Amino acid sequence: MKIAVYCRVSTDKEEQKSSLKHQKEYLKSLYPNDEVTIFYDEGQTGTNIRRRKGFQEMLVACGLKKVYTTKTKFVFELDEYRKSKFDKIVTKSITRFARNTEAVTIWRLLEQKGVSIFFQDINKDTASSEDSLLLKLLLTLSEEESRNISERTKWGNQASAKANKIRNNELYGYEFNRETNSLIAIEKEAEVVRLMFKLCIEGNGYRIISSKLTEMNVLNRKGKPFSASTIKNMLHNKKYCGFNVRGQWQSVGLFTEDHTYKRTKKEEWIVQKNDRIDPIISEDTFEKAHKVINERLLHGNKGKNISKRDTQGKIICAKCGKSYYICHSKSLGSAVNTNPYYICATKKNKGKAVCNAENLSLKQVENYLEELRVHYYDNVELRNKIKIQQLKDELSRITNATDQEVLSKIDDNNLAINIRQETIAQLLDKFLSNATESTKKLVEKKICIIEEEISKLEADNSALDELLSNREAEKNKIKQKIQLLEKELLVNHDELTRVELMNRLVAIEVHSKKVLVPTWKI
Repeated sequence: MKIAVYCRVSTDKEEQKSSLKHQKEYLKSLYPNDEVTIFYDEGQTGTNIRRRKGFQEMLVACGLKKVYTTKTKFVFELDEYRKSKFDKIVTKSITRFARNTEAVTIWRLLEQKGVSIFFQDINKDTASSEDSLLLKLLLTLSEEESRNISERTKWGNQASAKANKIRNNELYGYEFNRETNSLIAIEKEAEVVRLMFKLCIEGNGYRIISSKLTEMNVLNRKGKPFSASTIKNMLHNKKYCGFNVRGQWQSVGLFTEDHTYKRTKKEEWIVQKNDRIDPIISEDTFEKAHKVINERLLHGNKGKNISKRDTQGKIICAKCGKSYYICHSKSLGSAVNTNPYYICATKKNKGKAVCNAENLSLKQVENYLEELRVHYYDNVELRNKIKIQQLKDELSRITNATDQEVLSKIDDNNLAINIRQETIAQLLDKFLSNATESTKKLVEKKICIIEEEISKLEADNSALDELLSNREAEKNKIKQKIQLLEKELLVNHDELTRVELMNRLVAIEVHSKKVLVPTWKI
């Protein structure tokens, strides 16, 4: 049997990395005589599938594919051209697999590919119909647990912010004293902080300050140069003049694929003078630095987008999922860099430590897009030919299908509907009689899901009834689709313009300078 083992830990802390190692070793030891492949993710939560590259890689290997619905959002669907490389997925627990109920959709897709999932800690397997029902309920409970933890954490953060409590964020220039909840200045590092503010007041931009510090061999705690984004964050941190600022960021869409953090309005921040923070600079120095920064913004010198281009939002970092944008660097009074480049938004704003994606020159991107434009029809020709053949097979099936075959399919659907209706009855009998209110709500959610499945089967039956009564109309629809695809195959390559190319292009995923992967609209 070919088995995919999936492991995950939520943080990059050493104890979590040790947990990941143990997960791998233990799960692999359970199948000494089988062909085992390990997939894993470090520092990622179960609520966001988009950031879990190992999880995505495993699903693709199991015969699924990513289909982009927008420039950055995607869903998983069946890949009709590929078979699964694995028979079973094994993971430690249901929370290691996914907490989001969207996982149920992935679960069903895997079932269609003949792939079952085994959860080791509770000894349950989706291959078993009895286990399957229980697992779906547990998955719903798992998400509810995450939501409750999130709410408790949010409340705790708000309470500690109002109490003027300092969070241990290992801020450069300070040593955090946990017992007294205070930040004590480290004089050697404090000198570097003062130098940054001095260079800023003199009119230097973040990148210029970074270059000057590197030339002076002034490095961060890890012995590496200060990135421009790190310097930006430090110059905006009011702790350096003795203030504690909380509530600047808010978690948005925790249980969706769009989970992110957004900056709150300034009036919502909790800004308090704190005598447990040693001021490294004066309030006057902080204000002078920000006056210069605001003047730079006022003059349009943002070190950001040169102009809005048709590539905006279409070049995506494969490492963090954020967009690339065109950037340039200059200090006040200098000329604009004549060699603009694309940089990952995360790398630009948070530094290489968070995302070390490679930059791309404007020339490289333009050459790549031109290559895509020139060879577009060569690349899609095979895909269209396969689609045409599938449609012809479907047309043949409809043409040759007897009324008896269609009626047999309707009978199969009716049987599936009856099974689901029996499942609903079992749920009502077993769980709703003496269950708690929270359990009742979970069961009601499960019943809603089954009712949706029944609705889809009934809709399928309606389509089959329509086929029986209006077979010719259905055949004409398929013929029209075939004609459109065949017409596209006849279009001259030179007729595809840059505008047409960008309209058909969903995104370019950047894995490295040499590995760019385009995704097209279907």
